[in-house]
Amino acid sequence: MSRTNSAPFFISVNKPKGISSAFMLNKIKWRFGLKKAGYCGTLDPMATGVIVIAANAATKLISLVTDGTKKYEGTMQFGLTSASYDSETEITIVAENPFVSQEQLDTTIPQFSGVISQIPPIYSAIKIDGKRAYALARKGKSIDMPSRQVSVFDIALKSETQSEASFKVHCSKGTYIRSLVHDIGQQLSFGAVMTSLTRTAVAAFTLEESMPWSVVQDEAASWEEYILPIERVLASLPHIDVDDALFKMLRNGGDISEIFPDLDSGLSWVSYKNRPAFLLEKRDEVSYYKAYLYGEEQG
Repeated sequence: MSRTNSAPFFISVNKPKGISSAFMLNKIKWRFGLKKAGYCGTLDPMATGVIVIAANAATKLISLVTDGTKKYEGTMQFGLTSASYDSETEITIVAENPFVSQEQLDTTIPQFSGVISQIPPIYSAIKIDGKRAYALARKGKSIDMPSRQVSVFDIALKSETQSEASFKVHCSKGTYIRSLVHDIGQQLSFGAVMTSLTRTAVAAFTLEESMPWSVVQDEAASWEEYILPIERVLASLPHIDVDDALFKMLRNGGDISEIFPDLDSGLSWVSYKNRPAFLLEKRDEVSYYKAYLYGEEQG
């Protein structure tokens, strides 16, 4: 088997505007002949930018990517509101000619930095009583969205015109940028909707290294250069390299506590012959096999 068909790997893809994350994943699986693949977090159809695809055994590491921080760039329009907090649903004009200065933005920024509480948009994929919030919203149902705490590590707003600003945000998982824009608009008393959004980074994956959508569409285009090794995600974790004897013990399900009595708490990864083999976890002094990462072509 070729490396691209059996080995675990990631691909960072630059999602274009107007397609769903699910459509993108299915297109990539078909285009590259991937039997097993999953995305590490989604994007709204109107948004563009980084979506990370995990292939083969890399799907066992999806949570390590989705738990990572995110970076975004986008624009917001003042004087408007909408139910979805963006320009994709019916717009309500709050102020005809709002004027928001850079000084006002600079004063507002600190209020949305650090650990903040936000309410996700009703047009979101969050489940309410087992149903997606957006499905209930489209039926006109009344929805009480629970607030959540998220972390905004860095936020910058730049006034582009008297009624429009661009922004950059570095935040934790679970942060809704549409809600952030809405809340900024409310704080300024003008209202605001998000008019564009690009995700520029997810965990260790960046937009600059992402596969262009044109490569996915062109069946003759080469894509191997965009393959990213799973070490990209594992690099921040404690690492143990093993010899033949220890590898066989681990592959046969040996007691991790006996093999590695001094294993660090949390996650660790094991390599064999310079390739990732296992992801281990130690919690409450008990060690577990978290994932088997050894590619079929190595067995």
